[in-house]
Amino acid sequence: MKTLLTILLVLILAAEAIVWLQMRKLILGWEKEVEKEDMPLTDEEVHYVETRSKLMGILGAAALVIFILRFVIFDLFPLFGG
Repeated sequence: MKTLLTILLVLILAAEAIVWLQMRKLILGWEKEVEKEDMPLTDEEVHYVETRSKLMGILGAAALVIFILRFVIFDLFPLFGG
C-alpha cells in the first residue's frame, strides 16, 4: 500500500509540474507580447489560465492528502504506537 501511495504521489507531482510548465510558457509568451503593445487576454487564454489554475489547486491538494497518508499515517503513527 505504501508503494502504491508513493507512486501515486510521484505521478501527481509530475502532472502538477507539467501544468506549471505550461502556465509558465504561456506567461513568458505574454511578456513578449506586452513589450510590443498592451493587449487584453482573449477568452480562450482566460479559460486556459482558469482551468490550469484550478487543476493545479486540485493536484496540490491531492498530493498533500497522499503525502499525509503515506508518511504520517503509515510511517509516523506506527513509531508512536510501539
